[in-house]
Amino acid sequence: GAPLSTPVRREGNTLQLLINGEASFAERARMIEEAQTSIYIQALIFHSDKVGRSLGDALIRRKKENPELDVRVIVDAYSNIHDVGAQLLYFQMKNAGIEVEGFEVFYLQLLSEIDLTDWLAANKRYHEKYWIIDGRKAVLGGMNIGDEYARCSDDPVSRWRDQDVLLEGPRSEEH
Repeated sequence: GAPLSTPVRREGNTLQLLINGEASFAERARMIEEAQTSIYIQALIFHSDKVGRSLGDALIRRKKENPELDVRVIVDAYSNIHDVGAQLLYFQMKNAGIEVEGFEVFYLQLLSEIDLTDWLAANKRYHEKYWIIDGRKAVLGGMNIGDEYARCSDDPVSRWRDQDVLLEGPRSEEH
């Protein structure tokens, strides 16, 4: 095979570990408030619980304050289909001018575009999670949007442990 190339070094980037849900969701809320031109969010799950509703309401408010703010949300359609509250939240976001899309590989399977006899091929659902703000800041990692990820539940089973990273600088534009 071809030899590995040395990655291009880019100046002006910083990387900070967001060690838990509390740190990550505080940063996300701050990023929404500071956004000037764009907010791009991709997540497997965007619940309508305390955390999801709070972030969704903040997105709606910011879009209303600045109609030129480009706000886009992509979620896994199958993971969120049975959450009626989430569907209502998505509807409210869309009515506020936010572009909300569902990644719908599962539905393509039903149209025979994917071989249903191969479960691994049929379950290629959308698991990427990131927020990109103004093309200069990004939160990347494993956390979906919900109380269990923010660790705000009193139930220890619902206090998931995960972490994200905050990337700031020109490298953020590439995600």
